[in-house]
Amino acid sequence: MPEQNWSGSSGWGLLVIVGYPLLTLILSEWSRREAAVGKTGFLRLLGVLQTLLLPILAIWLVLTKLAGFPKDSLLAKSADTAIGIAVLYTLFVLVQGVVALLAARTKAPRLLYDIALSILVSIGGAVILSHVWGLDLSHLLSAVGVGSVVIGLALQGVMGGMVSGLLLLSARQFTIGDFLNVGPGKAGLVRQIDWRSVTLQVSKTERLVLPSASLAAASFCITDPTKSAELSVTVTIGYEHSPETVCAMLLNVARSVPQLVAPDEVRCMIAEFEAGGIQYTVYIPVLHPGKFAVAQGEFLSRLWYAAQRHGISIGNLPVYEQTEEERFALLTAAGAFQHSPSLLAELAKIGRIERWRSEEKVLAVGETPNAVLVMLRGSIKVYAQFYSEQIELEHLGAGQVFAIREGFRGMPSPVLAVVDEETELLAFPIPAMQLLFNSDPGFASDMEIILETRAKALQKLSTDDGKIA
Repeated sequence: MPEQNWSGSSGWGLLVIVGYPLLTLILSEWSRREAAVGKTGFLRLLGVLQTLLLPILAIWLVLTKLAGFPKDSLLAKSADTAIGIAVLYTLFVLVQGVVALLAARTKAPRLLYDIALSILVSIGGAVILSHVWGLDLSHLLSAVGVGSVVIGLALQGVMGGMVSGLLLLSARQFTIGDFLNVGPGKAGLVRQIDWRSVTLQVSKTERLVLPSASLAAASFCITDPTKSAELSVTVTIGYEHSPETVCAMLLNVARSVPQLVAPDEVRCMIAEFEAGGIQYTVYIPVLHPGKFAVAQGEFLSRLWYAAQRHGISIGNLPVYEQTEEERFALLTAAGAFQHSPSLLAELAKIGRIERWRSEEKVLAVGETPNAVLVMLRGSIKVYAQFYSEQIELEHLGAGQVFAIREGFRGMPSPVLAVVDEETELLAFPIPAMQLLFNSDPGFASDMEIILETRAKALQKLSTDDGKIA
């Protein structure tokens, strides 16, 4: 029977009888108040203190202080081991709570915290085994050290990749959603990051996995996903065209690119004077660098058509031109105007051939029309914007005429005309057409019918308390 020291046991007994219930009550009330105000960060720690550490501490006091079991007895060592594990687990939960609070403020990845916690548990376990049970761990540590060296040499590549990955994660130079450009063919949105590799979404159906080791040793460009990326396109235009005219055309083309995200930020600058002409650089903001190739293709394609319409040569490319006789033949073949050859000849003098690619806007809502258009080939869809709804009015094809009354009155257009497929047409300036109307009343009457028909179609969409926007 273990000997008891009744003079010292009264204090320990009072601590167990009074202190344990009191501390349990305090921790319970503390937990309730923390939960009531929504502070859940350390609720788990308070629960561990109340339901694990305090009960085991009370049992340890009873066995070692009140019952007086010898320190080297199995029961006392078991109690010491239990209290050591309880203290270690409580520290583990405390560190986890601190890590959760610091995770949003620090750049270290969660994996490093997990490694630190594992080391803490290992050291604690070693202390318990050595101090309580008297085990000599020096031989075990030596064996572990030798084994670590052997494993490190055998898995040198794997360990190097893991360390590189950890360093890359620790720096947090980029995150999921950023656009990463490592080199040609190695660019895309970051979709996954771990200690072994980084996964990039390079296309809708293709993903690229980059080893962390190679990425840690490489140079790469990071684009913030919250800001637009600026595509720069350089073109050379001949000296015979004024920079003001060229820049206006380039800006209009750039603002029509579907991938554009900020029309007001489009810029055009003269970059250099060369032997073959003036070099212009156009800056087009797009969503991210992954859109560069598509946006550049759209810009260059639309630029070719716009340059042809403006009679501007790009580099050494010739401007698409036709003679007055060829325009007369095309106008006659179209059959849009059934009038005398002399009138058609006058029209051929003032007309110009224009080519438009699909999805281009021939006329935008709010833009003042400046020409009467005769379709030679292709098709154009005409829409009216009625409140929030876009309604298709007509689908123009070869041989049809597009003109609205607002063009002759200098008023903004209420309709939108969009090219449905590649289109070639004859455009006749409205001032020149008005002069022909004065000299040929029959021609003016026919045009009036076209204008009135389209005006009535627009009028049908209006209501008593509304109008076409």
